[in-house]
Amino acid sequence: MHVVVITVPTPLREGVPDLSCIEAAGEAPAAHLRPGATVLLESTTYPDTAEELLAPLLEKGSGLTAGGPTVVPLPEIVRLSTDTGPMRPEGKARS
Repeated sequence: MHVVVITVPTPLREGVPDLSCIEAAGEAPAAHLRPGATVLLESTTYPDTAEELLAPLLEKGSGLTAGGPTVVPLPEIVRLSTDTGPMRPEGKARS
């Protein structure tokens, strides 16, 4: 695999995000990653989850090390519209 996009829920359990879905989603493609692969993580989670949780899991499962899969965290998707209409790039609703 060259590109993997992981978009999974991170439900709150007693007020703390449950990262088990991210772990499971990372384990699934790990053995199929090739050198130079890119993994995108789009989930509501802590900063550095991609680097501290997902990257080591992918390296272990793929056998790749530094220079192996590139893990890229994607922050929440920016809403491009509101109930009042499309939004401008600076986030203000158009009239």
